[in-house]
Amino acid sequence: MRVVLYAASMLERDDTVIDLRSADEAQLITDKASRLAVTDINQDFTPPSSGRVVFCCRSGQRAWQAAERLSTRFHGPIALIAAGTPRPTDTK
Repeated sequence: MRVVLYAASMLERDDTVIDLRSADEAQLITDKASRLAVTDINQDFTPPSSGRVVFCCRSGQRAWQAAERLSTRFHGPIALIAAGTPRPTDTK
């Protein structure tokens, strides 16, 4: 599995962005992101066949777990974003 670590500023228009953080933890990384849990990345989760899938979480650990789950059946590009801990002003 080849996975690349990205910064949020590197997101592209056609990326499928999955934010693995809870709503209590942080706002979505981008308005076009979907919020899912790692356990939601199962056989029912089917990303578009083209484009990159980008998983986002605080440290990168959940993103890595989600990428491992998806890589067993998806052979397109996968990227991870470790978004860190939002500042108090970022969550308002």
